[in-house]
Amino acid sequence: MSHKTFKVRRAFARHGFTLVEFIIYIGLAIIVLAAVSELNFSLQSQMTRSATRFAVQRDHELIMNSVAQEVHAARDISLSQTRFGVPYGKLVLTMDDPDRNPTIFEVVPRGSYYDMSFKAGPGPARMLTSDKVSIDSFVIKNLSAPDGSTKNIQVALQLHHVNTGNLKEYEQTVSATTTLELLNAQIMCGNGFTEPGEECDDGNAIDIDACTSLCAVNLSPSWWDASWQHRKLLTIDTGSITQPLAEFPLLVKLDGSFDYSKTLSGGRDIRFVDEDDATVLAYEIEAWQDAQNESFVWVKVPEIKASPQSDAIYMYYNNPAATDASNPAGVWNPHYRAVWHMKQAAPVDATGRSLRTCTAGTNSITPGHIDGANLFSGGVNDHITCTQTATTMTDKITVSAWIRWSGLGATTQEITGNAYYGASFKAFRNFGNRVSFNIKYSFVYSDGPLADGLWHHVVGTYDQNLASDNIKLYIDGVLQADTANEITAIPQNFGLWYMSYTSFSSSAYSGSLDEIQVSSVPRSVDWIRAQYDNQKASSSFISFGAEESP
Repeated sequence: MSHKTFKVRRAFARHGFTLVEFIIYIGLAIIVLAAVSELNFSLQSQMTRSATRFAVQRDHELIMNSVAQEVHAARDISLSQTRFGVPYGKLVLTMDDPDRNPTIFEVVPRGSYYDMSFKAGPGPARMLTSDKVSIDSFVIKNLSAPDGSTKNIQVALQLHHVNTGNLKEYEQTVSATTTLELLNAQIMCGNGFTEPGEECDDGNAIDIDACTSLCAVNLSPSWWDASWQHRKLLTIDTGSITQPLAEFPLLVKLDGSFDYSKTLSGGRDIRFVDEDDATVLAYEIEAWQDAQNESFVWVKVPEIKASPQSDAIYMYYNNPAATDASNPAGVWNPHYRAVWHMKQAAPVDATGRSLRTCTAGTNSITPGHIDGANLFSGGVNDHITCTQTATTMTDKITVSAWIRWSGLGATTQEITGNAYYGASFKAFRNFGNRVSFNIKYSFVYSDGPLADGLWHHVVGTYDQNLASDNIKLYIDGVLQADTANEITAIPQNFGLWYMSYTSFSSSAYSGSLDEIQVSSVPRSVDWIRAQYDNQKASSSFISFGAEESP
């Protein structure tokens, strides 16, 4: 035995235990500490589970109690009918107290979560869900007897506590269904329209109840396609629309507030879906300029509802595997005989029907109102001429364009239109710098001068079916006071079309031209006003919602 080993043993002996005993004691201490740590971790886990369960149950009870309280106090309960201008997809209550009308329950996005929003009257909305609780589903059904002997609604709610990372295993889900008996409230179903698949206006997407009074509203959050990681809700301002607008080409403008880093080059992963979150909409990307934070996309909306109904579509993006689905021909229905975005010197008809070929003169490209435009200086060769065959319009037409007239040049200028007495716009320096829409010798003039160097939306319509004043001119969405007497037909068919032109009585145009559209129908006042409100600078026609994730 070495001298060093003997010293160590003597040292342990002086303290009353041997080296072996010391090692055993250390092992026991480690076991005890591990047991205490495991017990502490178990207690913390139980506390975390209890806390998440409590949070979910608390929010669940708050929502169900709030719904029950408001429903019992309501006079009318709208499950899927539009009330107070509030659209389908929300629980809308009419209360005896007018200051609390309408009372609304709605599922709203909060990042990747969904909150239950409650709003009574004009005051601000408040959330009934806490930060880490998300709504999974919220469905309300009418269970009333057809003869009115019983009036009940069923409320089904499911929500869960959202945890991430190491705490994900502690997620808690609570769901419950309850039936509320109604004493005085009337239940209103339907949305005022018989939708595709409905036999009657009862609020059911598919009739399985033989058109009884049963209806339901599903406020549950939905997601069109999980391959797309983000979306925004685009709400359309219907306040000035009195009649629905069918197949309306909606201009969606994206600026620097949109996060282009979440899209593929050229915007090829962008998609548009109707408010039902199922119907995919045709769209055309006129310009995708992420470097300049400016893009323009045309979307065909099947129908924009009239006030007081609201309307919206979804814009989906951020799918790394997506391919371009832009479909210009699908945006512009057959009523559009030509659509020129005017971003090329020899513009291309966006309808894709290959009916026209345009030839450029000495005109040039310039920044436009919507992407690029064509600039004309009034020279004899400064024009664009487009030819076409086998298409005529003699009884109805609408021509629209964005113009920026310099006010320089000849006294009378041909802006754009049919050659030789067809439908066209002219500019008159010798008539108060006004612009006219004319067919042959019938003219309607703008109420005031337009040679201010600003962009203006000009629209001319002709409808042979009107007994009088069948030629109309709109400037910036407003019908002008001047009217033209009745003519029997457009004398020139829709053959040769020009942008700037020199005729025997007029000279070429001096100014810019953008977005020329020609239709074979007379557009309504609502259509023309919505078109201007949608396309004008600093437009608020579309409101962009917060970015959502599935």
